[in-house]
Amino acid sequence: MQDLLLLLMFVSVGMLISASLVYFAERHEQNDFSSIPKCFWWAVITMTTVGYGDMSPVTPWGYVVGSVTSIAGVLMVGFAVPVLVNNFIMYYSHTTSTMQRDKQHKASMVRGGAGFNFGMLGTFGKTVLSSTAGAGQDETRDVRRNSAVANSNKLKTDAASSAHKDSNDNETSRARTPSGEELVVKL
Repeated sequence: MQDLLLLLMFVSVGMLISASLVYFAERHEQNDFSSIPKCFWWAVITMTTVGYGDMSPVTPWGYVVGSVTSIAGVLMVGFAVPVLVNNFIMYYSHTTSTMQRDKQHKASMVRGGAGFNFGMLGTFGKTVLSSTAGAGQDETRDVRRNSAVANSNKLKTDAASSAHKDSNDNETSRARTPSGEELVVKL
């Protein structure tokens, strides 16, 4: 918005200067340029390169002012348009990224509610969720129990290869977690 206001201010200042100059160059030669406010119309039409032809200078100084006015108008618009386009591109990319983020958030709400990440559940949670779709609470407990037993048996078989006897003649296995904690499993 500020860029558009800046463009309008530049055009207004250029229009004021051009209208004043063409008034002083043409005021004695013809009645078309009888006042500065009337010359504003000529300045706008010349700066925007529309050129209706209803008013045109006839003196050499009027031609110079008209040429400078049309070139200045093209340059003002030419310099301001890329700024406006750049702001439009920035606004458009911001809007599309916001819409995409909202779409992804809605999709995550549909999949898991409140953006819950099912990847955090691990294999145990995925097994429970995949095998309990439509199951009752009793079946869910059975699946969880069976899954826990299966994970425990897997841990025992993995640990059996490195089994040790503790002071009470119990077979144990020691392992370290990725965080560095030591686990002791009785076999």
